[in-house]
Amino acid sequence: MGVAERIRLTYADYRLLPEDGRRYEILHGLLEMSPSALAAHQAVVTRLMALLLPWILTHRLGRLFTAPMDVILAEDSIVQPDLLFITEARAPALIKDWIHGAPDLVAEVLSPGTAARDRGVKKQLYARFGVREYWLVDPESRTVTILTLKARGYHELVSGSGTCQLKSSILSGFEFTPESVFQDL
Repeated sequence: MGVAERIRLTYADYRLLPEDGRRYEILHGLLEMSPSALAAHQAVVTRLMALLLPWILTHRLGRLFTAPMDVILAEDSIVQPDLLFITEARAPALIKDWIHGAPDLVAEVLSPGTAARDRGVKKQLYARFGVREYWLVDPESRTVTILTLKARGYHELVSGSGTCQLKSSILSGFEFTPESVFQDL
């Protein structure tokens, strides 16, 4: 008896998935599913949005989105980052009904069920498709790590906890502390 072939899914298959409150993603043609986020996870995403949005709007830098938002990196790689930013200059080319291409900045809030995926296959996908800055936000350790894309993949720009000042290379002049991200937990 032969070995069963793995079915490689595409965006067409993805569009047929149920809207049942779970987060579905297709990573290199393989389906990944996560249940809806826990309250603490959502509190961190909300806090990030509250910190970033005034800066982005005041300086007219671009567009900020939170999950669920389909980001189509390739026909076989569709992700739903917790938070994503696209510069104003790139927005018209990328934003349709969904996002078609790599955002400039992606933030993933780690959870026990997704941390390995966020640090592994999704990090590789984001680098491969050109996400310039990747934030790993860890509520358990209360740390934020900002990675920037270089020729050989991501390089740690800064990582910290507490009152350590963190800066983005994409959002010029924007500074924040991890403490401000996790204060609602």
